[in-house]
Amino acid sequence: MTDVNRTIAGIVLMESITLTAYAINFVIDNVFQPSAGARDDAAKLLIVITDGKRSPGDLDLTAVIAKAQKAQIIRCAIGVGNDFANGSEAEAELRNIASTPEYLIKVQRYDDLHNIFEGMKAKIYNIKGTQGSSNESSFEMEMAQSGFSVRVTEECEWDCVFTLSDNPSAGQRWYPVTGSERCCDKQLWTKIDLSRQKSITPAMLSGIIRRQPVTLDLSWTSISKKQLMWLINRLQGLKELILSGCSWSSVSALCSASCSSLRLLDLRWVEDMKDSHLRELISPPSDTRPGQNEHRGRLPSLSELRLSGLDINDSSLRLLVRHLPQLSSLDLSHCPHVGDQSVNVLTAANSQLRDNLTAINLSGCNCVTDQCLVLFHRCPRLALLDLRCCKLVTLEACQHFAKDCSPSPSFHCSPDKLLLRDS
Repeated sequence: MTDVNRTIAGIVLMESITLTAYAINFVIDNVFQPSAGARDDAAKLLIVITDGKRSPGDLDLTAVIAKAQKAQIIRCAIGVGNDFANGSEAEAELRNIASTPEYLIKVQRYDDLHNIFEGMKAKIYNIKGTQGSSNESSFEMEMAQSGFSVRVTEECEWDCVFTLSDNPSAGQRWYPVTGSERCCDKQLWTKIDLSRQKSITPAMLSGIIRRQPVTLDLSWTSISKKQLMWLINRLQGLKELILSGCSWSSVSALCSASCSSLRLLDLRWVEDMKDSHLRELISPPSDTRPGQNEHRGRLPSLSELRLSGLDINDSSLRLLVRHLPQLSSLDLSHCPHVGDQSVNVLTAANSQLRDNLTAINLSGCNCVTDQCLVLFHRCPRLALLDLRCCKLVTLEACQHFAKDCSPSPSFHCSPDKLLLRDS
């Protein structure tokens, strides 16, 4: 079986749902953007392959195509199957998608895509002006970097890499398609985002493990403790884990799993998470044997911790200082019990955090006052201090703090009390 056949055999069936406009809109907003690597001076080409009329509940196709035209995206529409007879509603949709009649193609079967390869290649190269062998490989590389979802190779293969969620309520994001080695290439899956999914299925869990992401976003999902523990113990290269909005009953899996490689942990607004839970998470395992480093916690490599909105107090912060030696960025925004004494704990003479701290977010902490600013002079590497919405911190005190930091690179103080060190 060829790579192409294996890929096609592994494509997840979307249960007769066709959301063409959703897919086009997603590519416009998330692929043809400078932030995704697209260049302003490069032609934008979108190839749409569909097998029939759009399903009810899809976005308005006319509005989406107008959006594509405004973005100067050249669109090639390929219809596969018997639904695209002349005069049919499906054919009308296909004509609407295609930039010009020249870019409308109809084939009977997916196997027939091989037969149109050379014509497609000529059209694409003509658009880009890349005729000539010297720059064809770089052109194909540019296409891949710009989000070209079908990879063209010298062997005339079409390697499907992504498919779009068939559930509009799940949000518009790309999901992995199983069944192809290229689909599991770790370089393509450094970050997997499943945030706000109503349910985490076994197929999703298996797909995550196969792709071994560096960053995994499970925020605001109903993932269970058993599922999370199963994942973490199998993701040895995971560096960033985002669990904001999940329940503590699920997040507590971290207390039993190996998290030694984590660099970033996001626990903002975790439901029912108490101060005692944070202490349990930060403290060394209870089975630490004699001779082992008793100060080594479960998160020894963590450099960024986000705890916004949690009910924590100074006793947890003392453990944080003691057991997170690499911590440099800390988010304590909207934590109701964090005040000046908390800042004193974090910046005390015996705190290794005071020398490492580069960014701290205290926005919305209403127990913090002007007195905390004096304490932050102890942190030589501090580059960001967020005191926005702190009712007891005055703008005058922030401006005075910024001025006092000279002659070293001074801070810029915004009118809403965000302090940033000048580079």
